Amino acid sequence: MTREQDFFLQVLADHIHGRATNPPEGLDWPQIAKYAKSHEVEGIVGYQCLPYLKEHPELADIRERFDKASALAMFYYANKVQAFEELKAVYQREQIRFFTVKGLEVAAMYPVPAFRTMGDLDIVMSSEDCERAYEPMTRLGYQLKEGGYERHYSKANISLELHDHLVYEQNLEGDLRRNYFNTCWEHIASDDDGWCTLDWNFHFLFLIEHLMKHFTANGSGFRQFLDMVFTAQKQDLDWKWLETELRKIGLWEFTCTAFAICQKWWRVEPPMRVSPLSRGFFEASTALVFQNGVFGFDNEDFKAHSTGKRMDMVKAPKLLRPFIFAIRKVCKPYAEMATLPYCAFLKGKKWLLPFAWIYRIFYVAIHKKVSISAESKLVFGSRETIEKHRSLLEQWGL
Repeated sequence: MTREQDFFLQVLADHIHGRATNPPEGLDWPQIAKYAKSHEVEGIVGYQCLPYLKEHPELADIRERFDKASALAMFYYANKVQAFEELKAVYQREQIRFFTVKGLEVAAMYPVPAFRTMGDLDIVMSSEDCERAYEPMTRLGYQLKEGGYERHYSKANISLELHDHLVYEQNLEGDLRRNYFNTCWEHIASDDDGWCTLDWNFHFLFLIEHLMKHFTANGSGFRQFLDMVFTAQKQDLDWKWLETELRKIGLWEFTCTAFAICQKWWRVEPPMRVSPLSRGFFEASTALVFQNGVFGFDNEDFKAHSTGKRMDMVKAPKLLRPFIFAIRKVCKPYAEMATLPYCAFLKGKKWLLPFAWIYRIFYVAIHKKVSISAESKLVFGSRETIEKHRSLLEQWGL
């Protein structure tokens, strides 16, 4: 790791442990600011380094960047809290039963909740209540964006997603974890006039699954690991039960590795016994997370990593997976094809599916300027990158 990377991890460790940060002289502050922005922790870094930056007027531009980011984080957080309280009142009046995950719930675990940035609010309710919520939400000024599995609503600078499942079919290989997490309504800790609270043990399992999903797909940054650490510290979790459940859904080894990594990054004590990490594995994993940014999109190889993950979900001999995957990229199932605006003619006419596949090839090539050859190049031309990433994921227990 570079000197700046070491310091960046030290800043996060200081925030976790409630310590002041004492930066050494001679740091490349633009690089530190770049890491902070990439991983969406500018508020934390600015908060920890403010005394030092005040004493160094030559770093006024860096301080200004952090100050602006912190102010924006405070502004957006306050807006989201206000929006949630407004939604909560409406849902309770309409007798819509719901709960939230991640976002505001996890932010409350942070020393400064506003510095746990979030793109949208995730709200879970039944399919029937998702339909019933449309009218009251439009009265509040929200607009619905069609498409996908979730219902995306937006108003001004507020975005939210209504989910009728905690985990969807496209997110996981097989049925095991999908079926497991969709028993979420059996794990409600309290129900206050419609607003439910998901038991924190089950919520923590979902945070691990969510971290795994991002880590194995496009990639994840330090924020998702911070979510895990702060929640484990702040909540009185039942680790005996968690071990049993994590083993049941195949995520125990990954969880142990994640805590072992966090122990080396931030000197946090794991809640379970962890195995020593080899130097090569630790350095490769740390480099990957730094490159990823918060959701992996800063990593120039993220498309290859994502493609490799989705190819691994193909149930076929390894040599045949790239070919089958390439076909499935075009020939999507009816339920997904029917949601595409340019395939609206398919709704209610499943027998037209083969024609829709052919039409999709030409439509994508012409209107989206994406050629089939370009997609094929990604699948077949990134084999070395995909295999290297797959090997690292196997060491993570994935």
